[in-house]
Amino acid sequence: MLLDVPQLNVMNKILQQKGFTLIEVVIATFIVGIALIAVVGTIQSITAQTSRVQEIFIGNLIAKNAMTELQLSPVWAELGEKSESVEMANTNWFKDIIVIETEVETLRRVEITVGIDDDERKQSCFLVGFISQTSQLGQRPVQWLEQGFNSRENAPEDRDNPENPETPIPVN
Repeated sequence: MLLDVPQLNVMNKILQQKGFTLIEVVIATFIVGIALIAVVGTIQSITAQTSRVQEIFIGNLIAKNAMTELQLSPVWAELGEKSESVEMANTNWFKDIIVIETEVETLRRVEITVGIDDDERKQSCFLVGFISQTSQLGQRPVQWLEQGFNSRENAPEDRDNPENPETPIPVN
C-alpha cells in the first residue's frame, strides 16, 4: 500500500509533535515548584501549631498539678510569691505561684503561671484558683455567711419563693 504525498506530510507532522517543547517543560516545572512551596509552607505551619498546642497542654498539666498539690497539702499555702523549675516531657518549665489573701479568712487566691524555662520565659499557661484551709475530720466546714460573705446581697428576687424573696440560707 503506497501513501500519497499529503498523507506522508500528515504522518511526519504527527511524528514530530510527540515531545514537549522547552517552554512547556519550564512552565510545568514552575507550576510544580509553586505547588511544592505551598505544601512545604502548610506543613511548617501545621508543625508549629502542633508544638504550640503541645506546649499549652503540658503547661496546663503542670499548673493543674501545682493547684492540686496546694489544695491537698496538709499545710496551708503561705502568702507571697514562689518560683520553681519543673522538668516534664524532656523540657524544663518555670512555675510561678502567687498566693494572695482574700476577704474570707479561710480562703486564698492562687495564681499560677507556667512556661518553658528558656531565655524568653514566655508564658504558656495561666491558672487562677482558690484554696481553703483544710478542715480536719470532725471539724465543721467553712461557713461563708458567718465570715462576712453573703451571696444574697444584691441578688435578684428568689423566683422559687415569690412570697418571701429574702429567705435566709441555713447555716449549720
